[in-house]
Amino acid sequence: MTALFAFAGVSHPRRLSEAVVNQWVGQARANNTRRGRMARACAFLRWCVRHGEADPALVEDLQSRENPLRATPPIYGKLQGKYPARWLSHEEVFGTLLDVCDESDVGRRDELILRLGLAGMRVSEIQHITVGGLVVGGEPVLQWIGKKSRPRRVAVGPALFSLLTDYLDRYGAAAGRPLDLGDPLVCRQKTGAHAATGASVC
Repeated sequence: MTALFAFAGVSHPRRLSEAVVNQWVGQARANNTRRGRMARACAFLRWCVRHGEADPALVEDLQSRENPLRATPPIYGKLQGKYPARWLSHEEVFGTLLDVCDESDVGRRDELILRLGLAGMRVSEIQHITVGGLVVGGEPVLQWIGKKSRPRRVAVGPALFSLLTDYLDRYGAAAGRPLDLGDPLVCRQKTGAHAATGASVC
């Protein structure tokens, strides 16, 4: 909002106009930046209206369907970015990328992380999913609590199931005990003195 007021050359919300706000929003080249600016401006001005510091008509005009900037469509995949996204082909993902992982304990763990990421899991979700997230009754699935505390699940195909079976066998052997459902599914490698030995912590 500081940038908006600097652009408008005013110091109070009542002195803003629809034309000035639209001009400030339209200065952004990327659609998503325009949408973000408009959303922030409208949220701020609605707060100002509730506190008697802005004209309700301004918010109505900015949010009106007749405002062309209000209908700016979102753009995905960095299509307007300076450095467009590069998408890997199926052969690059399931060939070149996964072939980098060897048959060692760490290699199997790394392949599991890559496959979970390719299945759509976020980094934080991979870090927090537990052994109990693997449900093998009937069709095997992985289930966890995702963003905004929403339950999520993904089907486990033959390749991922084979990897999970081998990985969990190694995991239990290294732990020296049966795995608990609350154990983290992915062991993180320790930093510092243990890093050189490839030691893992769970």
